[in-house]
Amino acid sequence: MEFYYSDHTYDSTEKVLWIKDGVKTISLDMFSRFHDPAYATLYREKNFKVIIPNSVERLDYQCFLEMRASEYQIPDSVKEISFDVFEDNKFLKSIQWPSSVKVISDGVFRACTNLEEVVLPEGLEVIGDCAFQFCEMLSKISIPTTVKKIGDNAFYSCSGLQSLSVPVNVEKIERAAFVECRNLEMVELHEGLLEIDNLAFAWCENLTTITIPTTVESLGTEVFKCCKKLKEIYIPKALYDKYGKDYIKDDTPVEVIPYNEPMVKNAITNSKTGKENTEIVLNSKKEFKSFCGTIRTNLIADKRKK
Repeated sequence: MEFYYSDHTYDSTEKVLWIKDGVKTISLDMFSRFHDPAYATLYREKNFKVIIPNSVERLDYQCFLEMRASEYQIPDSVKEISFDVFEDNKFLKSIQWPSSVKVISDGVFRACTNLEEVVLPEGLEVIGDCAFQFCEMLSKISIPTTVKKIGDNAFYSCSGLQSLSVPVNVEKIERAAFVECRNLEMVELHEGLLEIDNLAFAWCENLTTITIPTTVESLGTEVFKCCKKLKEIYIPKALYDKYGKDYIKDDTPVEVIPYNEPMVKNAITNSKTGKENTEIVLNSKKEFKSFCGTIRTNLIADKRKK
């Protein structure tokens, strides 16, 4: 059975929603006529596909709010996806972000609780505030190297994430960006990062060790609050002298260890080759220990006696 409207068609047999060719903006009004039985039927449907034509240039505020579609086909003609567009889409499991859109606006995937995978293209520059908030099943995401900003609460309560790499172009990790990522075990931070804001990794209960790059100049308060398994934080000596152990400000049993700046820069540079068995000469067992779990290449400690 098909329902025809001036701007879209829904086929309940094929379980496909077609936006009509010629539409330039998809707005919330397109799907808000709840008094109409056909629209009520659409909002009762689930696991259907939405096909967006090449004429569409903008997805407007909350236009697919609470939609129960499982798939969206988004063309590169789309240049802007406004905030909260896919909010509370409970049946969405995976999506490919169009390369034509450089900004993931605030709250775009908020409360998409079954979203497991998002494919983000190179060229993406901004992940907005609360973009993936409460996406608790999100287990896999590769953040492109072109991303410059990860917003406040961007990955709040993404409890399915186990590892992540913050791109080299990100200069600031915003407030509570990864708070309550409870299964996060490994975080890779790169040289070039300047600031880590308040509560950035708070309640990351499975995080055990982390190395803060030598370029970081500012640490917020309670960055690692309630990280119950966190045992070691390797921090540049300049930051250690500035903050000491005080910035955690809770009872997390963690050792804050200052390290030697040139040695760390050398190790990070070599690790970017991605080659197995990369040899990095370290001056002591303590320095070797400081990279366990943070550098992906196999480090070989220098056993020469001084």
